[in-house]
Amino acid sequence: MFLTHLILMEYRYKVKMSKIFHINHKVSAFKNVTFWLFLLTPMVSGLILGSFVWSPYSLGFDNLSYKIFLDVSKLPLGIMGLSFPIVGIYMFQFRTKQASELYLVSRKRDIETNKDKYLDSLIAMSLIVSRLNNHLYSLEQVLKVNSLSYEELTDRFNKIYSLWESIFCDSLYTFALSRLNQEIKKADALFLGASLDLTLNRAERFRPGYYSNIINELHLIHLKICKDESHCKCASLQEIYTEQSLCGLPSNDTLRDLNNEFERMNEYDKKIKNIENNK
Repeated sequence: MFLTHLILMEYRYKVKMSKIFHINHKVSAFKNVTFWLFLLTPMVSGLILGSFVWSPYSLGFDNLSYKIFLDVSKLPLGIMGLSFPIVGIYMFQFRTKQASELYLVSRKRDIETNKDKYLDSLIAMSLIVSRLNNHLYSLEQVLKVNSLSYEELTDRFNKIYSLWESIFCDSLYTFALSRLNQEIKKADALFLGASLDLTLNRAERFRPGYYSNIINELHLIHLKICKDESHCKCASLQEIYTEQSLCGLPSNDTLRDLNNEFERMNEYDKKIKNIENNK
């Protein structure tokens, strides 16, 4: 990822340095200052040079005067004639950029649609995990203050447990589950253990701190989901920026978003490693 990022940055600067003139393809060609610059510069230059070349001669309309005019005007007229190929090249570049822009809009839409399929699963899982964490933390705080009856404890926990089981029944979470296979297995084992203790009427085990292992595991899962979200966004932004660069339309906004998301992913990675090293 980092090496690819460096390559993209180098390519961006090469493209920038190789630009001979700027074309704003999002407006009419006639509204581009550079269009008129490249159209008029050869003409004006030819007229200025011609004024010096033609000044020694008087105006005449016979065949001899016409022949002399053609002989002495080869260079000025040649310079003025450059306007046509230059403008032709300019318009070709203008149309190419417009076509590239249309292609990029379609390609970006496809990339983002593909990204959203995975991102939606991660976001939905993140929401469920956050809710589970909050409910368990709330139950943990209640246990620190009040002594709940077996029925009250069972009712509260079963509501949380049913929310946890819901992630295995909805295809929306399939991608997120596959990305967090080991962590989900561990959290599921902890939930099953707590459910078994309740089923066997081991309420005496449910003292303050009992749910801390599940809460810690859910917190780790949430961080890994956030990291996967950033990774998914980075992959999408990198693909978009690569397409933009290949079309000669690199976007500073896309590059900035890619850098920010890459830094965010590294921050999550550091937090995850810190938690795993302290286990």
